[in-house]
Amino acid sequence: MTYHSSMREPHSPSALFILLDAARHWRQARRLHKPVQPALYARLRRYRCEQLAPVLDSLMTLSELVLGHPFRAGHALRLSPDEEFLIDMVEGRPPPDITCACSEALARAFCSALLSTRIIMEREISGVVVSRCFGHA
Repeated sequence: MTYHSSMREPHSPSALFILLDAARHWRQARRLHKPVQPALYARLRRYRCEQLAPVLDSLMTLSELVLGHPFRAGHALRLSPDEEFLIDMVEGRPPPDITCACSEALARAFCSALLSTRIIMEREISGVVVSRCFGHA
C-alpha cells in the first residue's frame, strides 16, 4: 500500500483524543452487536462533531480489513498497536512495523476513507474549537 499525505501539521492532542475515544466506542458497539453509526453519533455528540460518525465508521471498517483482524482497542492511557496505526495514518505517517498485504482496491478504498476522515476532522473539530474560542455554540 502506498501512503500519501496532504497533512502539513498534525492534529491537536484533543483531536486525537476524540479519534481514539470514537475508535474505542466503535469497537465496543461492534463487539456488543449494536448499530454502530447511531452509537458513534451519540458518542461524538458530546464533542459536537457528530458528522464524523459515517467517515469514522468507514475508516474503522476498512482498517480492520487492512489489518486483517478486528480492531484491538487499548485501555485508558495505554494505546494498542492498532490505535497507534490509526493515529499514524490520520497524521499522515506510514507505520514502520505493520506490513499490509491487501489488494489494490482495498488500499484505494482505505486511502479514500482516510482522506475523508482527515477532511471532516479538520472541518468538524476545528469548527468546534473556533466556535468555543469565540463564545458561540
